[in-house]
Amino acid sequence: MTDTLIVVSPGGTIQTINPAACTLLGYREEELIGQSIGKVLPENRSLFDELEHVHSNKVELTSNVEKDYLSKDLRKIPVVFSASIMRDNDGRIQGMICVARDITERKQAEKDLQQSEEKIPDLN
Repeated sequence: MTDTLIVVSPGGTIQTINPAACTLLGYREEELIGQSIGKVLPENRSLFDELEHVHSNKVELTSNVEKDYLSKDLRKIPVVFSASIMRDNDGRIQGMICVARDITERKQAEKDLQQSEEKIPDLN
């Protein structure tokens, strides 16, 4: 799997992380298991609240949103991020599955294109 996969407890603790996430973030698995998701996703504060609102109100889930992961060396890594709440048979939240894809190259290409367009003289 080339996408990153992180499974988080209802309290926000990382329970499982795949090798792709470890490689992207620069951590070994044992460095992240048991840590807060905030270590790699600093803007996660209301993530469970947002997802709970979406699910409880049967609103269409917003997926593929752009977020930044934070690597071990404190680099911001732009990703396309999706998350889903995991529930037990009684509807209680058991955790959250987070999937993300690194879009660093795409962001750089967009930046390069914008800079190229700024250099082109307007002939009108």
